[in-house]
Amino acid sequence: MGKEEKIQITVKIRVKDMFYFMMYHTYYSMGGIVSLLFSLISFVILLVTWEKVDLPYQVLLMICALLFTVVNPILLYVRSMKQVKLSPALKKPILYTFYDKGFSMQQEKEKASAQWNELWKIVDKRHYILLYGDRVHANILPKDQMDGKEKEISAWIKESRK
Repeated sequence: MGKEEKIQITVKIRVKDMFYFMMYHTYYSMGGIVSLLFSLISFVILLVTWEKVDLPYQVLLMICALLFTVVNPILLYVRSMKQVKLSPALKKPILYTFYDKGFSMQQEKEKASAQWNELWKIVDKRHYILLYGDRVHANILPKDQMDGKEKEISAWIKESRK
């Protein structure tokens, strides 16, 4: 794309967007994989030992099996709801403008920008693009809010990062 070209989108973070980010951030790591394996192994042990162990042990194994597969996602969803509801920054839409060398964000009178080479990581998933400023914080860009520009934006980001 030429130097003068730009793409603009407006994004408002919803509970489902925050939940996706938290699930991705939690489970797409070594700790997330280990926690899922822990729950899976607990479930297998529960099945294998069901008739051989007492009720308290069965309950403990059930809790371990459900901890990272059911309980933690529910907690992450509740946390997502609270964060979206209580954060003033998430109540208003953000205007993103993408340029060859980076992007800018504007929310009412507040403005910020970053160059592509300043980002820690960019994750382009099926429904979201995540622009990580560091290991924990990311700009969440839901593709369903990109007004049909999601392929163009993804391609532009990939090309600009080369």
